[in-house]
Amino acid sequence: MLTYLHKKGIILYDEDLRKIFSIYKRQNEIDYFIHKDAEGFLKEQFDIYVYNWLFNDLDTDFDAATVKRMQNIKKIAHKVIEYIARFEDELKAIWEKPKFVRNCNYVLTLDKLDRDSLKNVLKFDFTKQIEEWLRLNFVDDSFIVKNIIDDFGKYKTLPLDTKNFSHKEKSYILSRFTNLEESIDGYLIKSDNWQALNTIKYRFENEIRCGYIDPPFNTGKDFEYKDGYQDSTWLSLMADRLLLTNNLLKDDATFFMHLDDNANVKGKLLIEDDFNEVAEIIFDTNATKDEETDLFGYKSFGNNFQMKHQTIFYCRKNKNFVFNKLWKPNRRETSLQIGWLDLIAKPNKEKAKKIEDYDFFIERYSDEGELKLSKIDVKGEKLFPIGDIWNDIFSFTQSEMRVSESFSFTSSQKPENLLRRIVQSSSNQRELILDYFTGIGTTAAVAQKLNRRWIAIELGEHIGEFYNNVDNQTKLGVLGRLKWVLYGDRNIVLPDADRRPHLTKDINWQGGGFFKYYELEQYEDVLARSQYQWQGKKVENQVEQYSFLQDQKLLDAIEIDYENKNAKVVFENLYPDVDIAETLSNLSGKHIKQIFEDKVVFEDGSEVVYAEMTFENYPWIKPLIWWNSKNSVDR
Repeated sequence: MLTYLHKKGIILYDEDLRKIFSIYKRQNEIDYFIHKDAEGFLKEQFDIYVYNWLFNDLDTDFDAATVKRMQNIKKIAHKVIEYIARFEDELKAIWEKPKFVRNCNYVLTLDKLDRDSLKNVLKFDFTKQIEEWLRLNFVDDSFIVKNIIDDFGKYKTLPLDTKNFSHKEKSYILSRFTNLEESIDGYLIKSDNWQALNTIKYRFENEIRCGYIDPPFNTGKDFEYKDGYQDSTWLSLMADRLLLTNNLLKDDATFFMHLDDNANVKGKLLIEDDFNEVAEIIFDTNATKDEETDLFGYKSFGNNFQMKHQTIFYCRKNKNFVFNKLWKPNRRETSLQIGWLDLIAKPNKEKAKKIEDYDFFIERYSDEGELKLSKIDVKGEKLFPIGDIWNDIFSFTQSEMRVSESFSFTSSQKPENLLRRIVQSSSNQRELILDYFTGIGTTAAVAQKLNRRWIAIELGEHIGEFYNNVDNQTKLGVLGRLKWVLYGDRNIVLPDADRRPHLTKDINWQGGGFFKYYELEQYEDVLARSQYQWQGKKVENQVEQYSFLQDQKLLDAIEIDYENKNAKVVFENLYPDVDIAETLSNLSGKHIKQIFEDKVVFEDGSEVVYAEMTFENYPWIKPLIWWNSKNSVDR
């Protein structure tokens, strides 16, 4: 690197580089924020400072000249603050502006295409797709496309990723679906989660049935994700996200927030402001097959009571919430062949008061691939209702060796059986599940297997098909895991070991599905592309003030048609990888019905033709290009 710099005439040495990288590292570790009301905050702080300064200096002679001088200082200080606040307000507006969708692709199994469409798709160039299948260990070196035709039953759950095909081929695949949104199971979004929640707030307003988050516990350490926030930053981070979450949840929804002793007290204070009903579930992280015993390991010798639990806060907006009552048999004595599943209780009479008043079911896939409620004969069984202490679910903190689904992400990875209980108790099939601290993707994986729809949000590099962990080892990422789920993850072949998720066996999961994944434009992307035309004006006291009123914002997106006297909006000029349909769907709040190469059709019948996208035709797209603190979207 130094040799390259010297050739370019940049004279730096090892010590210089170490200092530069040290400064860069510190900048990324320092907590920072954009103030919501910079002008009001700074003026208030200045006034407090002046007040304290004056009244602490008892020798000050408060004559007319001194008072006049202080008034002038205050006037100048407030002018400076107003100038600074203009910058801060602009940064705030950039932070809050609607964001473009980038690198949007779709993953769908072959059985999602009708016979004629599949025949046409199999004529595409499959070179990149087969390379991906090989890397994920779905097929071996002998595989050719003709195998799909010869043995469709074996290969029907191979997942196609539209990134592996041309734009025209991708458009053809998507155009085969006459109601795209209804066909899609999930959304995997790479983004800062506040930006993602703010971007989808119109599209999924009041649509989430169940939310679960497992946020950083504020331990002061970083793992595969940032977990070294200061207390004030952590509280602000969580409060802002919970506020957006509340608007996405249905009125009868439930929300789960999973914390440990590093943050549970602070977390409860936050959620009590947003939800009327808050209860606690204790998750025993030392669970064993014998509930009367316990695990014995390295934590047994610390100079403290051994921590053996985490807290899951269970929140509702009101008392009328969706809840599926769950029961379990005595796991040591039962003859029921249900694995780790709970029993779902359905009353068989109007006022059920005893066990005989309920029928019991499990969710399990038929051989035809349909998830059904299968009735279970519980005669002679000892049944117990699931309580708020969960000591029958094996965790990855201590009991990892008792399961076979750990992806070695971090010790904080949650087991599928934990999410299975949460999802089954608080939602029904095809309802929407939200997780915006996705981690390695357990919530999305479980929701997909249980025929729920899902939204998963994550920013880390582990969101991809593969990633390199802190030890530079190649690991399966979220996207790779979800492709394995669609393929049917009875035996996940990984570089270090195989995994056999217990839930897959218990419910007879056979694979199949359809989801989309994309990344969002981020705050830094907008800053890098924004343009401003600085204009000054003289005022009476000769102080030059600058205005943002003539700013050009993201001017590169505009192409002026002088002949027809209009301004065409071309998003691709900003981001060649932009997805116009998804961007406009999030902005307008309208779900997508069909996507074509030249236009998008929404569920309400309206459409946007890309070649005709001007502010005159579609004025509601303006906040994507020009923004201010007063912007609103006319939907």
